Amino acid sequence: MDTTLDSVRIGRFMHAERVLMDPHDAYTVHARNGDTIGLVEWYPRWKEYVFLPDDRSALSHQCLRDMAMFLCKAKRWDAE
Repeated sequence: MDTTLDSVRIGRFMHAERVLMDPHDAYTVHARNGDTIGLVEWYPRWKEYVFLPDDRSALSHQCLRDMAMFLCKAKRWDAE
């Protein structure tokens, strides 16, 4: 996974842009064509990041797997 300070590639078809928030960052998630497909944000009740898809967003099994890996990495980055 290619990471920079403000943009993170999620698999082959998505990328996330970090939105600085306190105490946990959030990420807008975009399709390869630039369309926003959802938001990743901290869910305090579960103490982890969750993906909140926009209406009518559709993800294949591969994209869901890539998103799950991104959620795990976001939690690790948050702990650093």
